[in-house]
Amino acid sequence: MPFSNSPGVKFSQFIDGLAPQLGDQFVGLRAGTNYRFDGSPTGTSGNLSREISQTAHGFTVKQIVRFNGTVYVLAQGDSSADADVLGMVSAVEDVNDFELTIYGYVPGLSGLVAGSDYFLDPTVAGGMTLTAPSAPGQVRKALFTADSATSGYFFNNGGQQL
Repeated sequence: MPFSNSPGVKFSQFIDGLAPQLGDQFVGLRAGTNYRFDGSPTGTSGNLSREISQTAHGFTVKQIVRFNGTVYVLAQGDSSADADVLGMVSAVEDVNDFELTIYGYVPGLSGLVAGSDYFLDPTVAGGMTLTAPSAPGQVRKALFTADSATSGYFFNNGGQQL
């Protein structure tokens, strides 16, 4: 089926009649946004992300963040409010700009255990842990499955406060 943003409208109509190619990126399909969908099935991409500008954000790649209504901050599994995850920092351009993966494949990481599931960390803000939280008040929220030591799949499932 052709790529489409509404019934009967082929994606190729948006790029002057050219057929979409493997690895095409669809950037800002709606005016005024900076969302990116990279549908490449090559194993180097395949995610939905957003470029964020926030003065002196202080984030590093692999951190889990939420939006507090004003700015992006580190998420943590210590309470339901702090565990309201929005995405994973997948790239840092500079002190004011980062890429937030909202869903999908994230390459270029380090220190992962292939084949393992990661949970939002209840003790380290922005962190993930291999150990499922189990203490009362903590939030058990699976977020990531590593397919190698350097990559995996970010997903934002609902969590459960214990």
